[in-house]
Amino acid sequence: MQLTRFIQFIIFILLANVGSVAQAQYQRQNWWGLGYDFQQVKINSPSTTEIGHLPMLNIELGLNLTPSTTLVVSGNFGENSLTFDGQTLTSTRLTQLTNVRLSDTRVESLFLFTEWILSAGYGQRQFHDSVIGQP
Repeated sequence: MQLTRFIQFIIFILLANVGSVAQAQYQRQNWWGLGYDFQQVKINSPSTTEIGHLPMLNIELGLNLTPSTTLVVSGNFGENSLTFDGQTLTSTRLTQLTNVRLSDTRVESLFLFTEWILSAGYGQRQFHDSVIGQP
């Protein structure tokens, strides 16, 4: 019973935050967002397979510079172990856990018109995998 009420409370908090972010974007106000998700990752190549789950932390900040211009800074960060099964570049057969790091950062400007939004920005994604003998 207590666990059910706790889950309902967490869902209420999440929905309240999502609603405020959507309302802030509609009313052209500043906003921030913090999220967490759990991604299923599967990387296939002709001689290897990596599979596992990657928990991701999502952060977003929106600042209104003028009534029609917004600056958005966002980032996604995750780190976990994946199961690697396959051959390395030196043809060595491996089955092991690997450390994987993923980061995705973005900065963009939104130009808000009456019914249209024009977006321009810069993004960078980095993926680090610790398999020995792999690039």
